[in-house]
Amino acid sequence: MKILSVLPKTALSFAAFLSIFFLQDSASALRWQPTFASRLTLEPTYYFEDVYQETTQVAAAIRYEFEFESQPATALRLRFSPWFYSDPASRSPNEMFIPDITEAAADYEAGDWKLKVGINRFAWGVTDDADPLDVVSARRYIDLLSSQKRGTPSFGWTWEKENWRLEAVYVPIQFESILPGEKSRWLPRDMTYNRQAGFDKIFLADRFSYGYMERREVDEALKNNFGFRGDYRGRRYDVTVVFFQGAPTAPAIFTPIIEGTSVGTSAGNVVMANHVTLQPVYYLRRTVGAGVVVPMDDWIVRLAYANSERLSGLQGLPGWAQRAVFGIETSFAVPFGSILRVRAQASFARHEEQADNLITSLDRIFDQAWILGLDLMSASDWVFSVTGLYDAARSGGYARLKIERKVAGGLTASLTGDWFDGLSGTLLGTYRTNKRVVLSTTVFF
Repeated sequence: MKILSVLPKTALSFAAFLSIFFLQDSASALRWQPTFASRLTLEPTYYFEDVYQETTQVAAAIRYEFEFESQPATALRLRFSPWFYSDPASRSPNEMFIPDITEAAADYEAGDWKLKVGINRFAWGVTDDADPLDVVSARRYIDLLSSQKRGTPSFGWTWEKENWRLEAVYVPIQFESILPGEKSRWLPRDMTYNRQAGFDKIFLADRFSYGYMERREVDEALKNNFGFRGDYRGRRYDVTVVFFQGAPTAPAIFTPIIEGTSVGTSAGNVVMANHVTLQPVYYLRRTVGAGVVVPMDDWIVRLAYANSERLSGLQGLPGWAQRAVFGIETSFAVPFGSILRVRAQASFARHEEQADNLITSLDRIFDQAWILGLDLMSASDWVFSVTGLYDAARSGGYARLKIERKVAGGLTASLTGDWFDGLSGTLLGTYRTNKRVVLSTTVFF
């Protein structure tokens, strides 16, 4: 399978045409004001357990991002932001080098209207850790704990006046998700589930491997996606409503080929596999939801709800889902000139089908979850963060401790520890062997 889909040329070509058109129209006001920003991040990582199966106990992720922005005319702004990733320590060939485009677009403003054409990144929603309204952009799932949004080839129209904003989005060709490599630690390494082949569980042998099959697209799910968003920003509360129909941010994963031995047991029909072929399946979903943000003196309350239903009829695909999130946060001064931010969040969800333990089902850890986060920002440029999540539906947990400091004007360093625990076969339990420490260094220039 090709992990990285071909970037369509249509969006870039249209953006270039739009730029030339408006430049000719406003040549007398031509004022190039380019800005540049680059960010290079090195993330050497050590995992405390070796899971073998051709995986590695270390990672050496390198990310480079470049941002270019220019305003050749008063009403026109150009944006271009490529993204590059490499992990020289990985044994998955498709993780050795991954190029991508986060943004490549032109924005044109005329009065209350704004037109965005090209590759854009969308951030819909009002909550932090779990956000059921953020449904437009596909993601890079190379690492479970640092998934990032891909750009989306799109046409966007926005009308904004006083407290109101209305936005319409059309996506002619949606990008696919970037999935973990076949030798990644973020694919299950001891046991997984399969809803298509008739097995209750798939146990993975000591000498085991994964492979990818070319993706499958049902009902042309990656074409002609569209959505709407409406915002009202008042003095006492903000309200957001969203609608989106198209491919979900993560595909379903089918296992069409399983090589191994089938065994009937008292626990059901299981198979001991030595090779499993994965197939990403893109299908149509429709999501309708709303969110509210309410400032209350020193507190901020956030609420979000979304109802999602599958439109494609293929058997084995995820069905309907209902998700609700409640969050509250505050910040206050503490001794020595520091600021402490406290955030708490509760999420609840109902799904038609049982959860599996693949990375593309990441949102299932929020079926019934409680999250607490503390961020201490000191006056000496130190930031101490603690985040904990308890998966009450499956008795699992996740915790992160992060220490970060701005070393110099363009240099930031951080040390992060991640810890998992959960029952065997659950998502958090599947990655309990991925407890790790990450030393990250980011250079801005």
